[in-house]
Amino acid sequence: MKGLTLIAENKQSNELIPISNVAMFLPNFFDLLKKAQSQLHLNTLECLVAFTKRYGDQLISQVGSIQEEVSTMIKEEDFQRSVVALQVSSNLITIKKADASHQICIDQAINLAKTESADRQVQEALSNLFTTASKAGIVSQAQVTSLNESINLRSRVGAVCLAVTIKNQYS
Repeated sequence: MKGLTLIAENKQSNELIPISNVAMFLPNFFDLLKKAQSQLHLNTLECLVAFTKRYGDQLISQVGSIQEEVSTMIKEEDFQRSVVALQVSSNLITIKKADASHQICIDQAINLAKTESADRQVQEALSNLFTTASKAGIVSQAQVTSLNESINLRSRVGAVCLAVTIKNQYS
């Protein structure tokens, strides 16, 4: 997993190391995401971040299935995993804006934004996701209303998400 991530990141050069069929790895990645090992989830999600960033054009037809798998990782129980899953989801929105599967991710992100104990990394990842989604114009009015309802004195994360959404989608 780490080797594939390093190939996709290829920090030594701006040249793309060719992987002719990136999608062939997806069934194995999805199997790994179903295992009950947190570190395995993190490694798989980090690899998906690198793949979606670097090989997005090869994954256009797979955006829906990737988003459905990754959205299940966006939960209050594991902030570290949620942050990486949100990064994957943001990349997927960038790859293909018009995909219905993004709504699942946005709904999961709204639930996470309601969490009062979310840390700075979670807030940043949520803010980035809502910035990407709102610039793509895919945050629904119902989702904006749900974000608005999540705001209270102790959960400022929802307020940040709502603010970036309104700024980018409605101004």
